[in-house]
Amino acid sequence: MRALLLGAALAAGAVHGAAAAAAEAHDYCIVGAGLAGVQLAHFMEDAGRSYVLLERGEAAGSFFRKFPRHRNLISINKRHTGRGGSELAREHNLRHDWHSLLSGLQSGDVDEELLFANLMNENRFYPKADVLAAYADKLAQHWKLNIRTGAEVTAIRNAAAGSYELDVRGPGGSEAPLLACRWVVLAAGFSK
Repeated sequence: MRALLLGAALAAGAVHGAAAAAAEAHDYCIVGAGLAGVQLAHFMEDAGRSYVLLERGEAAGSFFRKFPRHRNLISINKRHTGRGGSELAREHNLRHDWHSLLSGLQSGDVDEELLFANLMNENRFYPKADVLAAYADKLAQHWKLNIRTGAEVTAIRNAAAGSYELDVRGPGGSEAPLLACRWVVLAAGFSK
């Protein structure tokens, strides 16, 4: 009986190893395309890294299409900080901007047109959640990120040589090809 179980385990390992060899491979797999995932993917794109951004929802920022249930954010949209728009004030102004993603590696490398308040033309002090969801999705498209929507990660496991394998369910519940990654970043936020 032991020999039979050992033989089955070895056969399963060989099949799993063959599947891993045929897997799509990236250096980084980012799970979750909320604001953190989109921002990290932008920096990966700028740095020329091999990455994939996986989002269970239909678009980046999908969490904010459902939550918070009352549809208003409790984070403020402070458009005017009293410091003006001088070069010295840029860093200070960004510290009061709770929604904008950075468009460059240095905090001073910000495309003013891509700031939340400018791109979405949102004047409300407490913005609507749908506007933040649209902002995340708009930036993912603008930056041409390698995002895969409708991709639910169902399992993450250790693989050979310190890498990871991800099982991903595609749209409609179909099993997508196995993903192999050197690093996995969980940017999925709050979950059950």
